[in-house]
Amino acid sequence: ACIARGYTGDAALIPEPFDERILIGHVGVLWVRAVIRGYAGHALGASRMVNAIDKTVQYHGWLRCLEREWNARKHPAFADHEHPLNFNPGVIQGGVWPSSVPSEVTLLTRFAFYPDTTPDEAKEQFLDFMRARMQEDHWFREHPIEFTWYGHHDHGYVIPKDDPFVQQVARAHTDVTGRSPQYLVT
Repeated sequence: ACIARGYTGDAALIPEPFDERILIGHVGVLWVRAVIRGYAGHALGASRMVNAIDKTVQYHGWLRCLEREWNARKHPAFADHEHPLNFNPGVIQGGVWPSSVPSEVTLLTRFAFYPDTTPDEAKEQFLDFMRARMQEDHWFREHPIEFTWYGHHDHGYVIPKDDPFVQQVARAHTDVTGRSPQYLVT
């Protein structure tokens, strides 16, 4: 709202609930919508159909594989975190009737990437990985997953503890609480 009204500044203080810790680093975040299609019909012929939910389970496995790969890269600012990059399938929609093989599933996922990667680079790495997996699967080669980027499109960041704004916030914290601040990278 401030930026929309023309106000600018060198920094912003956002009072998120981090237990009085100063957040000095955060992963980048993207939201992706994946539409996975199947071949629908009555459950009587399910063995001849392609269940979109089953194909979504396959895609979910690929998400977890990519998540492990990206976490294995490690980033110095997140060295104390066992698993800093989380891929969260948060919304799933699909199917209309228990006796019908579903034709389509939509899965909405929030995923994270390290600050040394831009959102566009993260999207391209994600898509390259998924395209390679889809090429290995007969159904997905002919019926690729549709990906749409929406919502969050956030860069990650790391701010040094000696940054003047961080130091000012740290001094204010100490003045008010009588304690030295703790820092957080998440």
